[in-house]
Amino acid sequence: MQARGYAHQVPLAGNHGVQVAAEFANWWQALGEAGSRLWARFLPTIAVIAFSVVSIFDSVAPQRTEMGSSIWPPIVDVPAFSEIGNAMLSGDLAATYATPFNQTGPLQPVLSHLLWITASSFRETLGWDLLQIAIAAGLLGSVVLTVRIGADALGLAPQAWVLELTAVSVLAAMGAPADYFAEGHWWQIPVLWLWWIASLAIVRGRVFIPAIALAASMALEPWGVLGVVLIVFAPEFKVMIRAGIVTLLMLSAIWLPFLLMWPFAMGSYQWKVREDSLWALIGFGGSEFSWLMRSLQAAAILASCIVVFWSWRATIRESNAFCSIALLSAGPMIVLFRVGLDLHFGGYYLVTTAVFLVPIALLTLFAWGKSAFPVAISAYLVLVATAGWQPFAISLIAGMSLALGLWLSAIRLRVQIPIAPEVA
Repeated sequence: MQARGYAHQVPLAGNHGVQVAAEFANWWQALGEAGSRLWARFLPTIAVIAFSVVSIFDSVAPQRTEMGSSIWPPIVDVPAFSEIGNAMLSGDLAATYATPFNQTGPLQPVLSHLLWITASSFRETLGWDLLQIAIAAGLLGSVVLTVRIGADALGLAPQAWVLELTAVSVLAAMGAPADYFAEGHWWQIPVLWLWWIASLAIVRGRVFIPAIALAASMALEPWGVLGVVLIVFAPEFKVMIRAGIVTLLMLSAIWLPFLLMWPFAMGSYQWKVREDSLWALIGFGGSEFSWLMRSLQAAAILASCIVVFWSWRATIRESNAFCSIALLSAGPMIVLFRVGLDLHFGGYYLVTTAVFLVPIALLTLFAWGKSAFPVAISAYLVLVATAGWQPFAISLIAGMSLALGLWLSAIRLRVQIPIAPEVA
C-alpha cells in the first residue's frame, strides 16, 4: 500500500514540474512579445535620432567658415533673417520690410534670430551641430508622426513600425536632413502641420482653431495664405463663412501694422522667371515676375485645390480612414500645385512635400492596394524632382497624380461603405 501510495505521488510531482515549466514558458513568451512590441515601437525613434546625428557628417552639410573671431555655417538667408529679427526685437519694426529682400512672414525672422543666437552661444561648432541635429530630428520625426496618424486610422498599427522605419530610411538616404538644414528655410514643415491642424479642426466644425492655425502659418510664410482653401472641408456653409471671416480678421491683425509702416518694400520684389518653368512656355521666360503675377498664380492654385478638395467632401464625412489620409495629403497637394505653377524653385519646397508624401504612399499602398498606385507615383516624382531637374512640370504632374490616387481610393471606399436601408 505504501509502495502504491508512493508511486501515486510521483506523477503529482511530475505534473507540478510540467505546470511550472509551462508557466515559465508562457511568461517567457509574454516577455518576448512585450519586448518585441517595445522594440518595434521605439526602433523608428532610435533610427530618427541616429540619422539626425549622422546628418552632421553628411558631405552636403554646410562647411564651417572662419569669419573674424566667430565660426558660422553659411546657411542660406538665415544670417539676414537673424539681423531683421534682431531689429524687430529691439523695437525697430519698420526694419522688417524696409527692403524687398524679406519675403517671409513677420514671425520667421524673430524665430530665426533666436535660433541663431542660441547656436552661436556654444563653443566653436557645437551649437550648429546641435541645431542641425534638432532640425533633422524634426524633419524625420514628422515622417514618423505622419505614419502613426495614418496607421491608426487605416488599422495598420501592427505594421506601423515597419512603415515608419522605411519612410525614415528613404528620407535619410536621399540626404533630406542635411539639405533642409543647409538651405535655411526651416519653417516649411511647421506650415504644413499648421494646415493639418486647421483642416482637422474645420472638419469638426470648429472656427477659431482653424483661424489661429492659418494665421500662424501666414505669420511664418506669406504663402501660408493658400491654406485658406482648407475651409472648404467645413461640414456646413455657415461654418465655412465664419471661419473665413475670423481668419481674415486674424491675418489683418498680424499684417496690418507692417503694411501701415513706411517703407513697406516687400511688394516691390521682382523675381526672374526660370526658363524651365511653365510661365516660360507662355512667353515670360527670363522676364521680371511681380507680386501682381504672384496673385494670379495664387488664384490658379486656389481654384485647382477647391475643385479637388470639394470632390473629397462626401467621402471625408463617410470614411474616417479616407478623412485621415485626405487631411494629411491636402497640404502637400497645395505645395505641389504651388511649385508646379511657380517661376522660382527651392529644393526645400519638395523636401517638405516628401516628408509627408513618402509615408502617405506607403500607408495607402498597404491599406488600399492598386487604387492608391497614383499616390505612390506622386511620391516617387517628388523624390526625383528634389534634384532640380524639371521641378515645375514634375511637381504639377505629381500633384495631379496625388489627386487621381485619392479620387480612385474615394470611389473604392464609397462602393464598400454599406448603405442603410430606407425605413418605410
